Amino acid sequence: MSEIVSKSVKTDDQSLNVLNDVLNTLRFRGNIFFRSKLAAPWGFSFAKVKSPRFHIALNGDFYIGAGGHMGQTVNVKHMDIVMVPHGDMHWIADQSNSPLKASQDANIACELGSPFFQNGKITNKLICGIVHYEKDILHPIIDSLPSVLHFSNIESHDPIWMTVMLIDAEMQDDFSGKTLIIDRLTEVLFLQLLNRYVSGSNEKSVSLQQ
Repeated sequence: MSEIVSKSVKTDDQSLNVLNDVLNTLRFRGNIFFRSKLAAPWGFSFAKVKSPRFHIALNGDFYIGAGGHMGQTVNVKHMDIVMVPHGDMHWIADQSNSPLKASQDANIACELGSPFFQNGKITNKLICGIVHYEKDILHPIIDSLPSVLHFSNIESHDPIWMTVMLIDAEMQDDFSGKTLIIDRLTEVLFLQLLNRYVSGSNEKSVSLQQ
């Protein structure tokens, strides 16, 4: 069963100090590793890594879960963002029982110009990113994050969504997503999400059992 983790609300000054400390302690390098329109049914599995990953619902809803299809899931709505701060194994899909393709295979298919799940009516558009940092340097904020952060009720004028739109616009000009501008915007988005969590805003922190 999923667990909604309660937390105290911090002041803006406290949030700024925490983020400044994170910036001064860790060196981030972000990039977008997947961006695609998808036709249902679709699904991707993600092996465990040591870096935070996030998934953005540009269009359409999807589910995220850990382990197999029988485990607990979270419904991610249009314009929601989910982050997996510790890089845990997980999956995302249009429905909790949809077939899954390994994310690394999906990346290769996109690079070859034959992306998966393109037959039929397009139901979703996703952007997925990852943020690397020096694993030998520990930070209590990063270490204390729950297994999944679910950011919901994001408005179109929210700075977070404006950053998402900038990333999407840049990727329309460079589909590979390998430009420095996109990398820096990915890092900005990661820090914005951290700030939203630290400031105690409306997102849910969720623990998914594996």
